[in-house]
Amino acid sequence: MMAAAASEVAQVAAAQGIRLPYDDAARRTAEVSKATASNRSSMLQDVSRSAPTEIEAISGAVVRFGKRLGVPTPVNEFLLRTVKAKEAGLAFHLS
Repeated sequence: MMAAAASEVAQVAAAQGIRLPYDDAARRTAEVSKATASNRSSMLQDVSRSAPTEIEAISGAVVRFGKRLGVPTPVNEFLLRTVKAKEAGLAFHLS
């Protein structure tokens, strides 16, 4: 899922004429994730304490730009809806 979300970001960037500083967004995302595997992301910390997250500024932006540019972003849409549902108090567990 992470690789697919990163690929969507790269496609949206490309549609805007933005060249990312790496050739493979999915591979770069995996490298960063591996290097920071012991970290607890700020979004996970927010979700864990029922605080608002930055999902709108991250996946929400990808989805909005994707719609405007005609680039499908189903994985980022799923992430956006899932985190927003959790913020709204709908019950499920993240592990």
